[in-house]
Amino acid sequence: MGRRSWGTLKVAVARGESRSRYMVLTFAAVATFLLVGTLAAFTIGVVVAYLGATVAGVSTDGISDADTLRQLPEWFARGWFAMAEQGALGFAVATLARSQLAGIGIGIALYFGEAFAGIFLPDIVRYLPFNVANAAVGFGEDGFGAGPDPLPQASAMLLAGVWLVGSLLVAAVFTERADITD
Repeated sequence: MGRRSWGTLKVAVARGESRSRYMVLTFAAVATFLLVGTLAAFTIGVVVAYLGATVAGVSTDGISDADTLRQLPEWFARGWFAMAEQGALGFAVATLARSQLAGIGIGIALYFGEAFAGIFLPDIVRYLPFNVANAAVGFGEDGFGAGPDPLPQASAMLLAGVWLVGSLLVAAVFTERADITD
């Protein structure tokens, strides 16, 4: 199997586009689609849950609970940011390997690897990207999803930002230094 081509990046650089800027804007597009997809899934989920509760005869009186409604934007933003962090990691891997499939495959392997490693190394795993994302959205507060001792939410949000920026920096630096003439 031969070397993979840089395709669109090569064309963008030929027209004078900055490699790093191109990579960051490409990820921004990915993050935007994540935002739109999350919003669509959230909206559909609320509508379907409401319809399901109505059909099942379950009371929907709590749907207008002011405290819950006030927290929804924050929960939504935390969820999107956590997905963007994980997306940035996959984006960096895909850039390094020049393969979208590698980004997906390594992301899945990391997810399961973190889960299994959490059995033996819980103090280390809590700082890895998927556990950080779970803690950032609040999973783990009741013992679910982020191991026995998750990071506090504020620390997890900060560390998720570090993982996101670090992943984008790796992708941008690699792209700056890559030979794209092949």
